[in-house]
Amino acid sequence: MRKALAIGTALVFCFAAPATAADEGIQLGAVSSPLTGVGDAHGTGAGKANFGLVHFELSAHQRPTGDFGQVSLRASLPEGEVSYKVQVTCVNLHPFPSTAGAGLIQGVVTQVSPVPNFAMIAVGDRHLTLISDGAEPSSTAPVDSFFDLPDPQPSVSCKGNPLTGTVPNVEQGNVNIKLG
Repeated sequence: MRKALAIGTALVFCFAAPATAADEGIQLGAVSSPLTGVGDAHGTGAGKANFGLVHFELSAHQRPTGDFGQVSLRASLPEGEVSYKVQVTCVNLHPFPSTAGAGLIQGVVTQVSPVPNFAMIAVGDRHLTLISDGAEPSSTAPVDSFFDLPDPQPSVSCKGNPLTGTVPNVEQGNVNIKLG
């Protein structure tokens, strides 16, 4: 059975079966929340999450002419280390209560190392990244969120499910969301 690595939870877990957003305590809404009149809404940032086990960089842009960007991360776990890059194909950034915004980023793995790896991540896998911007960079307690997991619904556009809840887990660094 294929393992799926869910990166960005309060702790990093390896599952015997593909993870779903519900498995991670993440809530996805059922209605779309597209931004109107967006010139360039974007989610950017870099940092460490999960007690320093996950290092990430992201640049995801939502434009009327098409979404684009990249998410890169490296997870260092007792089982091993894996690094991969995701080419962004869909960005859904939206207002989020008590934050500067939240978003879903959908894309395809374009690079992975090592091959094979303990998480069984491969080029061509579809991933879903969930982010929220809780304010200034974390100082004493996490305020931002970064979660990456195998896409539980790869055939469904990220535009159809706004993010409705996450747990802050970025201990060092910052996630910045600009809604345009």
